[in-house]
Amino acid sequence: MPAKLKILFTTIVTDTVKICIFLTKLSVPILIAVKILSMIGAVDVLAMLLSPLMALVGLPGETGIVWASAMVANLYAGLNVFVNLPDLQTITVAQVTTLGLLMLCIHNFFMEMAVVKLAGVRLLFAVPFRLGGAFFIAYVFFLWASGTDTYQTTAHITMPMQDLEVDLKTWTVNLIQFMVIVYGIVIAMVTILETLKMLKITDGIVWTISPLLRMAGISKNAGEITVVGLVLGLAFGGAYLIQEAKKGHIQHRDIVLCMAFLALCHALIEDTILLTLIGGDVVVLLLYRTIISFVIVIVLGSIVNRCSDKVFYTIFFKHTP
Repeated sequence: MPAKLKILFTTIVTDTVKICIFLTKLSVPILIAVKILSMIGAVDVLAMLLSPLMALVGLPGETGIVWASAMVANLYAGLNVFVNLPDLQTITVAQVTTLGLLMLCIHNFFMEMAVVKLAGVRLLFAVPFRLGGAFFIAYVFFLWASGTDTYQTTAHITMPMQDLEVDLKTWTVNLIQFMVIVYGIVIAMVTILETLKMLKITDGIVWTISPLLRMAGISKNAGEITVVGLVLGLAFGGAYLIQEAKKGHIQHRDIVLCMAFLALCHALIEDTILLTLIGGDVVVLLLYRTIISFVIVIVLGSIVNRCSDKVFYTIFFKHTP
């Protein structure tokens, strides 16, 4: 047992340091770039471009700024913009839930796409897949809700309004606090995962969801990463996936399918709770989103696992076999 504990401790420290370095090198430059983009008005331009799409899913044009803020920055930024919108007294549960689906599928876009790219997935596939998948998920729900006249009651918003503008000093302090929280999460994540692996508990968790993973074409080896991403988010799941891929534990096709699934469905607990604070329906945001994401990836898996290596490495993955 002491030998196993020594190996466990060494693995935890090694993986934690590697993942923390990876996330720091990735996050800090992107967060700085995002702040600059926000200061020069890029969010407003993106919101203007997104406004016509909002109408297609039954949303007011001004909600484009909400999705743009979540996309460029993060979910919290989008939610803060939302609660500061005028005329929220008339917005329905269906509209908030539709907007919530868009935000859940696409937020923190630049950082998460950087993780996807570093994992080896081609952005020429990943970007349109995520954008198209997010809009498809929201559009299907919109058609169902409007066609059945459900969720048409006024949304109950409990999230308090917050100050959207902060000076650079406050922003820098917030960035440092954010990274400290990230490091804490990484330490906890790696410690728990490696301990569960040593105790063979992760095998049971993966076995429980293995029928769904098999349907989506995701192998058992990628099951742990899928669980991490579902609970903690794409950035953490992606960082862990990259470390496992470097060890040769994950196949390229599994990387594509795992990252595609997590692009649409991740951080199920925290993110879902946040969207319920602005009146989103928890069943739709949690169960519907998970199920339809699986359906989309099942279709994708049937393509990825049947195409030739030439097609796969040309369209889906940037590395050579």
